[in-house]
Amino acid sequence: MILITLSIIATLIMTGFSYLVSFITKQQFREPELLNRLVASSIIPLKPNPPNILGWIIHFIIGYVLSLGLLNGWKILNISFLFYGISGGIILGIIGIIGWYIMLKINPNPPQICRKPFYSHLIFAHIIFSLSYLGGLILTGFNYS
Repeated sequence: MILITLSIIATLIMTGFSYLVSFITKQQFREPELLNRLVASSIIPLKPNPPNILGWIIHFIIGYVLSLGLLNGWKILNISFLFYGISGGIILGIIGIIGWYIMLKINPNPPQICRKPFYSHLIFAHIIFSLSYLGGLILTGFNYS
């Protein structure tokens, strides 16, 4: 249960960062809203109601899957929190960029966003996710052995 809770918290912190960057830059970087729009405009006959709920659910599921990968990588490598948090976040950011690129490419009616700034922001957002999740593991004293 602690792993689910920490992944939700880390996903919320990362998403808060994305909402802040969206507000400051006046660009759409809010992942749950983008996911919701991708689903609503795809060939899948789902019309999420209330708005954004499906995007949030998808976002939390992805966050949980990524957090498990992050945890297992840390167990295997057994390196410092800060180094692994940053490097793991960069790797997750690259995975996120690839995922978003594919989702936007295959969608028949993708949301119109400035892709290069969005992709760049994903690197920083995932570093924040990674550090938040790993920091939560440390703070809770989680023993992954």
